Amino acid sequence: MPEEGSRYGVADGQTVRIGGMQSLLMRFQSSDTGWSVLCFIPLSRLLEGTRILETIIVFICVLFIFIAMAVAFWFSAGTTRDIKLLERTMRKVEDGDLSVKAKPAGRDEIGMLAVRFNMMVSRINELVVRVSEERLATQRAEYTVLLSRINPHFLYNALGTIRWFARSRGQEEIESMVSALTGLLKSSIRHSGGLERLETELANVRDYVHLQKIGLGDAFEIRYDVGGALLDALVPGFILQPLVENAIMHGLEISKGTGRIRIAAERVGPDLRIAVADNGIGMEPDYAATLLSADRERRYPGLNGIGVRHVHERIRTLCGERYGLSFNTAPGRGTTIYLTLPYRREEDAV
Repeated sequence: MPEEGSRYGVADGQTVRIGGMQSLLMRFQSSDTGWSVLCFIPLSRLLEGTRILETIIVFICVLFIFIAMAVAFWFSAGTTRDIKLLERTMRKVEDGDLSVKAKPAGRDEIGMLAVRFNMMVSRINELVVRVSEERLATQRAEYTVLLSRINPHFLYNALGTIRWFARSRGQEEIESMVSALTGLLKSSIRHSGGLERLETELANVRDYVHLQKIGLGDAFEIRYDVGGALLDALVPGFILQPLVENAIMHGLEISKGTGRIRIAAERVGPDLRIAVADNGIGMEPDYAATLLSADRERRYPGLNGIGVRHVHERIRTLCGERYGLSFNTAPGRGTTIYLTLPYRREEDAV
């Protein structure tokens, strides 16, 4: 026996007006008898529960909108307050007050920004204090240098008097010694720690060698292999005399009278390389390396206390970290000190 539901076919519903009321018409047709059954359902009754649901939904939506607006206003007011507080703190820093601190209102982005701001202000304050201390130290150093140059100035005048006296007495050798010493002293007074021509630097070395030869005689000889095109190169002042002095005092075997020193210069790409070589006793390469890495207080004898380490530091300070001194030495094979500098001339430095 077929199921009850299979006897009827359901037609599509449509809306009709019956007695002035909108109704939903449903038609059912039996497959056995062919009869049709019409069913009229008033729309007002059909949608009666739906209107109540729509009202509830609209009310809930309006309520949530108001709640969302209130929460958004609360968050916005809090964020704006924190930003304005941070902005007022920044204005105080702008006016020069580096002691202020922003108070983080929370752990959100604004709070982390306040923490970073405090760290930045603290760092700026440290840098300001450091710059102030360095400026004060620089002023003290300049004052010390000024005082240190007063005595050499008077000594220079005194040497001029001695030189005149030696000339008047016909003491040519003493006059020559005083003249060389005066040249060195005059150069040291004029020297400001900056750059000077290589020709001037070689003239200082010649004055120093002249003084040493008067005392040591022919115990050593020195040769200069510097082309004329390189004489205009700019180098830090008083970088060769300490190296020549170090070779004479510590490298050469003066008692044998066979000492030889050679000063040479050449261009290597964009750099200037100066070599100060001697045929003395030499040293261990490891020990030579310690001369450049030793404590700053370590100094070797030289004019105005300038030593090998000091020359290396001054070149690196004025020219850059990749420049400075290097050694080629071995026991019994002499020592060659290489000075590597950027090649510059006066017209390039303008």
